[in-house]
Amino acid sequence: MSTRSIIVITGDGKHGNAETIRLYKHSDGYPTGNLPIIAEALTKAKEQCKEINERFQIVNPRGPSVEQVTGLLIGSATDSYGMGARLDDDGDGKTAVYNEKFKPKHLGNQGDLEWIYIVNLDNNTVKVFGGGYTGDGPQRAYKKGVVDPRDYANQLKDEYQANELQEIEAAIKAVEETGFKLNPRKKDRKKNKTTEIASNEATHVLVPFKATA
Repeated sequence: MSTRSIIVITGDGKHGNAETIRLYKHSDGYPTGNLPIIAEALTKAKEQCKEINERFQIVNPRGPSVEQVTGLLIGSATDSYGMGARLDDDGDGKTAVYNEKFKPKHLGNQGDLEWIYIVNLDNNTVKVFGGGYTGDGPQRAYKKGVVDPRDYANQLKDEYQANELQEIEAAIKAVEETGFKLNPRKKDRKKNKTTEIASNEATHVLVPFKATA
């Protein structure tokens, strides 16, 4: 059975314009299937930008663009079985490419998605939503807030959980080694405790998160 997912990339386009692109991945959309290719794409994108910036001695160094990361993600998801990720569409013949910063409507309305990943090039974050099939659809899953990708290991049989958790931890580390934060937490200085951004960027709803020792 396929694990359907989408990967949304948002930030600046190659000409500095605001842009958001949605990719659809029909299979292997769980964290150990998607986080490694996101890490690989971000690593390559930053290396490419560094090379160009140094070669042409660019005064204001450029960072990865939405098109660049999108292309690298498609490449990273391609193997002997073919192209694992592709440009999504909105069902009206139009590809899911938007000339604006991310908005919830850019998630589309496919009801059988299990995982949602949002790569934000403006604030260097990767956020994970969903966590398995619930029938919620992307809009409702997004409103529920981010999920811990480690929880996916608990969905497997006991004998596979430890190995899966280890692979998820390695994937999270790979993402964060690119300089991106996965499901970042924000410090609430007034209450001196950690709060987790658990809703969309538009409303910035904060849900208390109890930190563990």
